[in-house]
Amino acid sequence: MLGPGETLVARPGEKHGISAAGDGEVEVATEFEPALGYRAFLERLFQLDREGHVNRKGRGNPLRLATTRQYDAEFYLAGMPVGVQRALLRGLERIARRLGY
Repeated sequence: MLGPGETLVARPGEKHGISAAGDGEVEVATEFEPALGYRAFLERLFQLDREGHVNRKGRGNPLRLATTRQYDAEFYLAGMPVGVQRALLRGLERIARRLGY
């Protein structure tokens, strides 16, 4: 857990996450070097938030989130093989597009 003004550097391939320790609002400043497709992914994610498509914890509908796959965010969830994640996202994205997401 980090406090105000503290910094954490996550190396490529290192498991890490960002979340609030309590119920209050949190401000996080991040820097991605190189950003690659991650910037476009985050812009789409924040767009979904502005449009009201995420819950109060910042989690969105999996079908809507699957529409971010096109941005190739260069990251994967810990604890699930990358190939499985890619296959799931491809399937969810197809369903999402058919449903008009």
